[in-house]
Amino acid sequence: MCVVGAFLINGVGNFYISQFYEQMEKTFSPDFIGPLQTIPAQEQSAPERMKELLMAQAGLGIDIATRNVYILDETGNVLASSNQETNVSMTANLLTAMNGEVGQEGSITSSYMDLAVPIVSTNGTYIVYILDSRATVDALTGELFSIILSALGLGLVICVVLSFLLAQILITPIRALTLGTRQVAAGDFSQRIDEIGVLTRNFNHMAKVLQDTISEAENERNKLSTLFLHMTDGVVAFSASGNLIHCNPAATQMLARPLDPTTTFDELFSDQAELDTLLTLKRPQYLEAQKTAGDRELELFMAPFSSDQT
Repeated sequence: MCVVGAFLINGVGNFYISQFYEQMEKTFSPDFIGPLQTIPAQEQSAPERMKELLMAQAGLGIDIATRNVYILDETGNVLASSNQETNVSMTANLLTAMNGEVGQEGSITSSYMDLAVPIVSTNGTYIVYILDSRATVDALTGELFSIILSALGLGLVICVVLSFLLAQILITPIRALTLGTRQVAAGDFSQRIDEIGVLTRNFNHMAKVLQDTISEAENERNKLSTLFLHMTDGVVAFSASGNLIHCNPAATQMLARPLDPTTTFDELFSDQAELDTLLTLKRPQYLEAQKTAGDRELELFMAPFSSDQT
């Protein structure tokens, strides 16, 4: 809005400057300059008569209330004026007219708009100087600037309010999704959310799939655990470092000794096989051996049971 406002204010200023000089060009036509050139031959004072004719032109300038008309001689002395001033500042346009040419250059940065036209007659040369203080233009641009500032302030307030509301609209479902994700990660797969359309549908689908998958895995684990506990064959599992992981009651009974997490492979089977040798076996390879435990002769089948050789 600031950039647009700067262009708008600059455009308004340039528009009024161009309008001023267009009106001057239309006013100072040959039909109007001709009578001005013949005025010195009349009875009345030539400068005063020229001033009266100029002041009678309604289209001469942007606002007649802020317009000043001066009649000067060729050296720049004021002969007649609409505001009774006897001196004027020397401007670029006035100097141009003193050199015999029409001075009609304007600038957006100037505090005034002026036009200087040399009038050549048989009795001498006069300079018609029109000076507009740009009060109307400045008042309009000032009002426009105030409107832009008010619109900017109102726009900022609206943006802040809308940003806050939009942030709440977006943050609320994201918070719900974050909370639901944490609860699913904690194992509560019953969580369901109803926000952000496709994302939440995918989340709910993911939670359901995870719940079903873990439920199936749990059922399989329970089946294997039941089977493992009630097998008549003894089963003992060790980690790659040789520490006991699992054993079933049949293994404890067959080995005729208690087994606990501190039991190692070398403690039980070092005479039958080396753990490092077992870890080098690939499926379906296995090692067969025998072991005497109490009054029992046990037949052993040893093999790695996972890809990481545990």
